[in-house]
Amino acid sequence: MRLTRFTAFAVHLGISLVIFVALLLVVVFDWYRFPLFAIEGGWKGLQIIAGCDIVLGPLLTLIVFKPGKPSLKFDMSVIALIQAAALVSGTWIAYVQRPVLMVYAEERFYTLSNDIVGMAGIKPEEISIYRNSPYPLAVVRLPDDEEQRHKIRLESLGRGGLYLRGDLYAEQIPQYLQDAHAHSLNMEKLTADNPAASAELERFKSRHGALDGYYFLPLHGRYGHMIVALDRGTGRLVDKLDIKPPEP
Repeated sequence: MRLTRFTAFAVHLGISLVIFVALLLVVVFDWYRFPLFAIEGGWKGLQIIAGCDIVLGPLLTLIVFKPGKPSLKFDMSVIALIQAAALVSGTWIAYVQRPVLMVYAEERFYTLSNDIVGMAGIKPEEISIYRNSPYPLAVVRLPDDEEQRHKIRLESLGRGGLYLRGDLYAEQIPQYLQDAHAHSLNMEKLTADNPAASAELERFKSRHGALDGYYFLPLHGRYGHMIVALDRGTGRLVDKLDIKPPEP
């Protein structure tokens, strides 16, 4: 069967969609796992990949393809190379910017992506020691002495923030749950005058029951903020609430 311009476009688009769906599954279920997909730029990563894979290649085929054209094989080879190069570049950007570590520092969680985790002085092979689910979790451990704590806070201002002090990271410690308990947000009060936030809280209740079984703390990501719910017994993250947390 002799391909027409639009048949070639449809075939190219179909192949590109298969590739995109495969990458979509990797991005959503591995690189940008729940609950960080939105606030860590998962959509932006997918937009880059979609632009390279679904739009660029098939569109060039639609423009260039002409049955019987002497240079058709060469033209299609060039298009394939351009699409492959763009797709690899877009996928690489999404990969290097993926979140790899969550850090708890004084009442809040922060995310560290693969491209900035080195700012905390952490090597990729060291991340696995902070075992948790769905992401490794490190806790910034401060000394008991208040004068030393104050000194560390001041020093951290020039290093991007306390959550980037990899030299103070520890695995989950008993004080972490005590601190989470002491600073857990009052969700009923926080959402009282916000209908959208109240609806989000009701959604959480319908899925998980009474609020007294959880701690609620802010989570700050590259592109947004939310509130996460932690099991009071284990400290494990169980769900997210798309509610803007109070300012630090």
